[in-house]
Amino acid sequence: KAAAVNELTSYRLTKSDDNYTQSGVEKLEAAKADGIAAINNATTADEVAAALSQAKSSLDSVMTAAQEQALNEAFRPPRKTLRFSANKIGTGEYTDDSLYSKANFDKINTYYANGVTEIMAAGSVEEVNTAYDAAVKSINETPTKIDELRKEKLTALSAEYLSRNGAEGLTEEQKAALLSAYDDGKAAVSAAVTEQEINEAYEAAVSAMNSVTA
Repeated sequence: KAAAVNELTSYRLTKSDDNYTQSGVEKLEAAKADGIAAINNATTADEVAAALSQAKSSLDSVMTAAQEQALNEAFRPPRKTLRFSANKIGTGEYTDDSLYSKANFDKINTYYANGVTEIMAAGSVEEVNTAYDAAVKSINETPTKIDELRKEKLTALSAEYLSRNGAEGLTEEQKAALLSAYDDGKAAVSAAVTEQEINEAYEAAVSAMNSVTA
């Protein structure tokens, strides 16, 4: 035990107080004290070794002043840009003019709030960036009303095609024309960027398929 305590004390001295904030120094001292207590309470050589190893790990986990500064600086840009990202796509008070449905609007606000919480709970620059990236990804993948309408019309267009393609008596030429009209319709609906354009592309595709089977 005496040898382990001496080794731990020497290990603590390798952590120069000049490299740590006052809070960091206090954490180092607490880790050393806890380690000595654990070593003294150990009843076997294995327990002594384990207590010494754990105490060293605790000392190593205390961030230096430079590491604390890097982490604090890492917090600010992600929080700022995350708020910008969230605002850009519709947070605030919900109105019918929002680009999003009420359900998805609420999801965006939740993603933002959770992202800030995870960023502030991060213990390293890498964890800050990981939390930020995950939040932005969730926000950016939330579908707008236009996205939802486009998906709805593509699903409906597929159903329209399948119902016609399964009709009896179609020639191979008609089937090919039907498929071509469907593919062109999918492309047009997918490329449309307004509600009117999506609806017009869908109706034109249905009309084209109807002309094939008329």
